[in-house]
Amino acid sequence: MILLADAFQVAARTSVDWEALHDVMNDGAARSGTLEKAVAPALRGDFDGARFTIANAAKDLGYALRLIEGLDPERRAVASELCRRLQDLCASGRDSDFVSCMLDPSRA
Repeated sequence: MILLADAFQVAARTSVDWEALHDVMNDGAARSGTLEKAVAPALRGDFDGARFTIANAAKDLGYALRLIEGLDPERRAVASELCRRLQDLCASGRDSDFVSCMLDPSRA
């Protein structure tokens, strides 16, 4: 979800049409349940499509980090950075927001 939010935030800043980006992603390897649950409603201005809180995402990724403790340090570094970003959102008071709210350009 963080990577999708990043892609659509960059698209918003660079005037890339969200519908076009969604169509390209939906026709390629980025096609996923998250793309449909979160981005499809966001195209209509509904940023509550993926009804899973940022706090829960941070908790789950924290669990995953502990499980991959001894694995590839490069993958662990990426997961650690994503977890840090989720924890930062929680610390800023967005813990009860749904993860799809990360798409909202007004809250970037």
